[in-house]
Amino acid sequence: MVILILTTQGGDDRLTQRREPLNLELTILSEQKIAKVVALLEELRQDSPHLHDRVDELAEAMSQPADPRSVIDAIKETRSESAHVSRKAPWTQSIA
Repeated sequence: MVILILTTQGGDDRLTQRREPLNLELTILSEQKIAKVVALLEELRQDSPHLHDRVDELAEAMSQPADPRSVIDAIKETRSESAHVSRKAPWTQSIA
């Protein structure tokens, strides 16, 4: 029974590891598409004679897609920090 459970968990871990890059890629693609939609809406708002033209700094910032390389670097940094924290002795984690 133990062997069956361990084998199943190993398969689940491999499946999870395969899904992570795909989920990240889909998330980055979705973010890029959303940024494009925001940029198009801002352009439409600026070109429309019926709408008051104003500067919307938040919409301008949201229209800039995130750099995928910086996202991946941030994920790697977060993982290395969490791995470093998990290697600490349990009594040092409660102090921090």
